[in-house]
Amino acid sequence: MTPPVKAWLRDDCRRLSIDIEKIQYQDLKSKLENDFTVKYSDVDGDLCTIGGSEELEDLVNSDL
Repeated sequence: MTPPVKAWLRDDCRRLSIDIEKIQYQDLKSKLENDFTVKYSDVDGDLCTIGGSEELEDLVNSDL
């Protein structure tokens, strides 16, 4: 199953279907077209920013 990814820039929301286990950070940023900030909600409900390949890899390998 490919989980949806939501990207927000002010009031603009983009919903993407990506294979989270195969995508690279630069591929994700290029799909967003603008200067979007990539974040995810952790188990505590906190928004965490993904600022590079290492953080994206950590998310992919997590239990979220």
